[in-house]
Amino acid sequence: LEIGDWVLNTAFCTLKNWQQKYSFKGIMSINISPMQLKQPNFIENIRNLLIKYNLNPDAVEIEITEGIMIENMNEAIEKLNSLKNIGLRISLDDFGTGYSSLSYLQVLPLNTLKIDKSFITGITEKNGIQANITNSIITMVTKMGLQTIAEGVEKNEQLQILKKFNCHIVQGFLRGKPMLEQNCAAYLGGKKSALISLETEKS
Repeated sequence: LEIGDWVLNTAFCTLKNWQQKYSFKGIMSINISPMQLKQPNFIENIRNLLIKYNLNPDAVEIEITEGIMIENMNEAIEKLNSLKNIGLRISLDDFGTGYSSLSYLQVLPLNTLKIDKSFITGITEKNGIQANITNSIITMVTKMGLQTIAEGVEKNEQLQILKKFNCHIVQGFLRGKPMLEQNCAAYLGGKKSALISLETEKS
């Protein structure tokens, strides 16, 4: 829990710093554990951080996994709705790896759905199974008004297929590897060579 609190504070602080220094218009997505969400003061802590750093809640996305729903679904949904009412965005990570993913889409107050890497890895295979599943997910979720993010994109062939499926956001080594904070700051400051990806490593 102490690490979780540190991550939240650091993420909010970093977002404010990027906005002030680089006019950053993006979204800071923060992974939240089931244990964090269960804390009685979690919602209040989020409110206090928004006030402390004077941030628009729409610039913050709380990223969850289906594990949050296991112990007490009703409580989890209630807290997520509270976060959504404050104005924060909600993202469901690793979609497709659980047993009740489709039912969760009906009850969770989501903005974004992240398609698990396990689907993207085989999206270029000739049998077309993974491609058809991925296309169906993107089509369904788009009709629900949600954004889709494809995880684990490491090949240009995967990227081109996802473009055809109208998936406009990708996450993966092809476009960007995890980077140190100073690399991120340098990139936001205009130093394009600070970005680390499979594409930049080839050039």
